Amino acid sequence: MSVGRLPIPWTRYGGPNGQFRTPNPLPGRGLDGPVLWRRPIGPGTSGIVADRRLVAAHYSVPEGKGESGAEVVAVFDAVTGAPKWERRL
Repeated sequence: MSVGRLPIPWTRYGGPNGQFRTPNPLPGRGLDGPVLWRRPIGPGTSGIVADRRLVAAHYSVPEGKGESGAEVVAVFDAVTGAPKWERRL
């Protein structure tokens, strides 16, 4: 997962309007400026949700990594990438 500055909050599945589109085109590859941080996560089964403070992801633990196949919901600081909360399901 790579995170840059979001010009608008992406606080629900499918983006701000639920149609996987924004009211205005996102610049470049969807990032406004440089990548702020990267964090390896497992394969996802849902979209990333973000606002200007937090980024949430739902993913599976990759094969060969501890509890492989376990489902995880994790929340990260949007600016630093520091883990804020994690729950294995």
